[in-house]
Amino acid sequence: FQCVGTRPVTAGEAPVLGTQRGELALGGRGAGSRYDEQTARPASCDLSLGRRPAVPSQCKAMRSHQRKKPVLLYAALTIVLAAAIYLSFELGRYQAGYSKLDERRQETALEQTIAERDKVIEELRRQQAILETSREIDQETYSRVEDNLGDLQAKIQAQEEELAFYRGIVSPGDGVSGLRIQDLEVLPEDSEQRHLLRLILVQAIVHSKRVTGTVRIKFSGSLDGQPAEFALQDLIAEGTDPEIDYGFRYFQSLEEDLVLPVGFEPATVEVEVRPREPRGEPLTQSFPWASVLVSTG
Repeated sequence: FQCVGTRPVTAGEAPVLGTQRGELALGGRGAGSRYDEQTARPASCDLSLGRRPAVPSQCKAMRSHQRKKPVLLYAALTIVLAAAIYLSFELGRYQAGYSKLDERRQETALEQTIAERDKVIEELRRQQAILETSREIDQETYSRVEDNLGDLQAKIQAQEEELAFYRGIVSPGDGVSGLRIQDLEVLPEDSEQRHLLRLILVQAIVHSKRVTGTVRIKFSGSLDGQPAEFALQDLIAEGTDPEIDYGFRYFQSLEEDLVLPVGFEPATVEVEVRPREPRGEPLTQSFPWASVLVSTG
């Protein structure tokens, strides 16, 4: 189609619609001017006649309207097709037993289950922390109890030894009263030759008077494979009296530092106690070196 007109518009004239072919004409609306009543629009855009358009803006609007129709149609068809596909999809899920409401219920149930599980996990973690703390406290308590028990056992043993010692003073097993040697021991010190000699004398049963006297000690053994004897004064500091004085009523502990000669291997220790009382009788007793030597291991 192409818009055509009868003639150009001159000064003082107004364009009007007219002619039997629906062409645009100049002048007022008279007997020769009319609209195309069948189409209810100006019948002036006939592009097939090859004439000039009378009103170009109206023809451009007509062309634009005609071009928009296919675009709108395609858009409408696309929307309808998408809606049909979605409805088909939902229908398929519904026929397969799928329900959006059931899905939402399942999600809610799963969320509740997860929340309950998280609570249980948190409670278990709390209980685990409590148990671990309790275990650490128990271990520390047991360790302290074991340490205290060991100390108590050591104290009890020491008390038992003291009790046996005092029992030997008050009431010896053989029932013999008078002066006696209760114990003799040799304790190693910082070197192989240095030792501490400890001698304990007691007065058994009868403690009515104080006893006094001296003690002589002799060591027998071998030196470089040959028999040898050493008196106490030979093994202690120079200038020391060869005899050790004692004086007590119940008991007394005598101690001396010894330095054994290099290569000397003691075999026996002989102790001689000489009371100063007129009626006192000398007391001599021999001890094996292995029995009096206290092991440090």
